Parts: sequence; structure tokens; C-alpha cells
Amino acid sequence: HSLSSRHTGVLQSRRFLIDSDNSFVRAWGQNSQVRLVIENYPLGNGGLYPAVRLNRDEPGWLRLDTAYRRGSHAWLEFTTDAAERAYFGVTEVLSGDQPELPLETVMSSHALLRGTVPTSLDEVAERYRTVLQEAVHAWEARTLTDEQAAFLNFFVQRDLLPTQRDSLTSLWPLVEQYRQLEREIPVPRRVPGGTGGGWN
Repeated sequence: HSLSSRHTGVLQSRRFLIDSDNSFVRAWGQNSQVRLVIENYPLGNGGLYPAVRLNRDEPGWLRLDTAYRRGSHAWLEFTTDAAERAYFGVTEVLSGDQPELPLETVMSSHALLRGTVPTSLDEVAERYRTVLQEAVHAWEARTLTDEQAAFLNFFVQRDLLPTQRDSLTSLWPLVEQYRQLEREIPVPRRVPGGTGGGWN
């Protein structure tokens, strides 16, 4: 859905038994949400599910209060908004009885600390260049680790890498081709629907 607002996105976890007071999700996104769907109910408890809006560009921990729903079967559901460009991502889900968020253990600087200690500014610059190049290649190969993603994200969010159309003129023909194809996608419409009940 980050590529086109004409495609919505939904990701569901496997069904599980709620056996703790909290569910913690390490996630990020824009114009999207994560919610806990209880017992297959189309609307839970008067239309309220434990849910959190995703409005952050970097991964971080979020908490869903599940104390009232212990003993219920549920699944986690990530959805994008239908009318706006949106995206979401998730790397980890935990549960526990204490409300404190888990500690963040992914650090963008870890890769810089590997190997021998640089002895000059040129060696520091070379270390940055090497780590950044490895992250870009891993992104292209779809083998990006959480640490590499955090490192690459640091540079992208601060405009230290070219990401705008004006600075990537060689990509203009591909961008125009993409926009033409996107214009041909029908705008999605919502209609009422139902599914059969039953337990897995």
C-alpha cells in the first residue's frame, strides 16, 4: 500500500489464546493501525477492540491492554486506511503482565562498532561508507536485518541519501511508467460481507 493508495493492505496473525494482561507489538507505519480481533466478532464489545494507530516512521514498541480479555481467542490485525497512502511494518510481538514497554534492543550504530577501532577521520568515513553500502545491497536483495534497516533509515529520514524525484533523474521514465499503471487501477470500494463461523 505504500506504492499505491488504490491497494489496501491487511496482515493477520495466527489465532492465539490471550493469557496475559498486555500484548506488545514492535511496529511502525502511517495511516494504519494494529488491533486485536476477539473471538471472530465483527465488532467487539460495543465496537471497541484494543487498537493502536500507527503514526511513526521508525520501529518502536506499542502496548495493547488485554487484561479484560484474558481467556479469549484472538488474532492481531494490521490494516491500512482505504483512502490515503499508507503502510505498516512489524518485526516482533510479545506478551506479559507488566504494562511497561519492552526495552528497544535494535541500535543503528552496532554495525559501526565491529572490527578494529578507526584511527583517523578518513577511516571513520570509510567505515560509514562500507556499512551504508552493505545496508543498501541487503535492501536490494531483501535480506535487510533490523540493525541495517535502522542504519539506512537514519540516512533516509535526514535526507542524507537521494530519495526525491528531482535528484534521481535517471528514474524519471520508470516513475512515469509506474504512475501510468497506477492510474489504471480501479479505486477500491467497500461493500458489506460475511464469512462462515467456526473454530480452527
